[in-house]
Amino acid sequence: MERTFEQILQGLAEALAGLETVRNRDYLRDLQLELAELGRRHAELVERAAALSRRVAELEEKTAAVDRLVEDEQGLWRPGDEDPGPYCPACWHDDRKLILLWSPSSGGPRACPRCGGRP
Repeated sequence: MERTFEQILQGLAEALAGLETVRNRDYLRDLQLELAELGRRHAELVERAAALSRRVAELEEKTAAVDRLVEDEQGLWRPGDEDPGPYCPACWHDDRKLILLWSPSSGGPRACPRCGGRP
């Protein structure tokens, strides 16, 4: 039976009150083991919550970048970003993927390396 933290603490207090018996010492040892397990699980949950918070921050950052998208005849742009674009409008509208358009070395029009499209 899994106990709550409060039940374990109450059990520890009861066991400490009667340490003269072997049974109480065994009970105290069991409670200590359960408390250690709860501590381990708590640490895991704290780490999981931190990881989820980091993921939420990443998604909020991506959402903010998407909110700033501007489309013109050359493609999609993210004004103010490190790499403002242009990005492929077809890949964005079809799959919500921001793919940078490449300029061929021959100087022709930009094209998408993923779908081959041009703005």
